[in-house]
Amino acid sequence: MHAVSHATRWHRADGALSVTCSVAECAPSRRSTTGGPTDGGVDAIALVPVSDVLADRVAVQIKRYNPEGSRSNIERKDVALFQRDAASKGAERAVFVTLGSFSQAAKKAATETTPHVNLIDGEKIWELVERKGLGLRHTTILDNAWFDRFD
Repeated sequence: MHAVSHATRWHRADGALSVTCSVAECAPSRRSTTGGPTDGGVDAIALVPVSDVLADRVAVQIKRYNPEGSRSNIERKDVALFQRDAASKGAERAVFVTLGSFSQAAKKAATETTPHVNLIDGEKIWELVERKGLGLRHTTILDNAWFDRFD
């Protein structure tokens, strides 16, 4: 799982939310954090620009499950509950983020009801972070074995 293990350093929901918003390019000044035991199933609501004059209201749910842990898979019921909660908050779109993975039933449920839920698992997080170069430092490493053939 590449460097997804480094993502487990998201100790606080607001840190995970900041990373998610950086990857998803939502405006930090245009989001409200609602996370906690009384969040109604939605960790944040963000206004994400879709054009120069339009923005969608997007609900975000983050589950920081350990990819190697006993509860690493998001199930259908988790997605269905989030869809219900996102709709009750007036979200036009929804994003469910986990360091773990999504079951096949969860993937199917994500598109059966509105708002449709975009699913981002640990591998997708890594792919987006890598593509956007977020939090990465590039280093050059000399491959001594390549030069050994000239001895």
